[in-house]
Amino acid sequence: MGLAYLAIFFYHTRKSIPSYQITFRKRSNVPLFVHIVVGLYEILHFHSQAIYGRKPVPDATDTALCVLHTLTTLHLSKTLLRGDITTRPSYQAGGILRLSTGLAAYITRSDALHRGTIRMLNAFLYTRMLIFLSKRTGLDTIQSKASVYSQSVFLGAVIAIYESGVSGAVPLYILSVGFVILLNHHISLQINSQIVQFYHTLMLWLGLAELRSIRTHFHPPELDAGISDQYVVDAEDPVEKLTAEMKRSTHARS
Repeated sequence: MGLAYLAIFFYHTRKSIPSYQITFRKRSNVPLFVHIVVGLYEILHFHSQAIYGRKPVPDATDTALCVLHTLTTLHLSKTLLRGDITTRPSYQAGGILRLSTGLAAYITRSDALHRGTIRMLNAFLYTRMLIFLSKRTGLDTIQSKASVYSQSVFLGAVIAIYESGVSGAVPLYILSVGFVILLNHHISLQINSQIVQFYHTLMLWLGLAELRSIRTHFHPPELDAGISDQYVVDAEDPVEKLTAEMKRSTHARS
């Protein structure tokens, strides 16, 4: 499984690395490195216990790694430009669901829940496989590549969560994605409220807000680095873009 992760990671990202070099020059890519290494270690550690016949009951180290992986997930998705409005919430909701399952596994000493948290990591594999299949079948020629990316992230997570065997996790995840989308929008609308300023600042720091609000309040270099590839949608507001086109058309006729 670990080799599969490495193979798919290098295959899928080899063309994406140049577009992110600007970001890496402005800010350390340590969170991405930690995210990958922690995920690989969790998988290898879990399966090594099974090989040696030990019951994979989660301990404090397993839980700490799960927390760290979720924090890096939130950090990396905070300034993610790829995909549409559902992409960041798909990552964020998946990370939070996995963390909740991991904490429940530690508290109840459940090897079944612990196994579920490890299997949820397979979302990485399924997402990349779906993107690969969309290219091979020509699906990315009848809709935007950004849409393909968003759909692959969401469906990859659904498959992995279903595979985890955690009862009720799939519908909970789907509802959570919708909730996070609404939460991100709500935080962005209410950001100037003095009563809940600390709460909003915390949500912004976690990345649970729309990109426009994160850009305004934190000015992260990732959002100003000019990064663009086939999976990044046009940054221009679609409503404003349509309005401008209508005005130009009206002016041309007159």
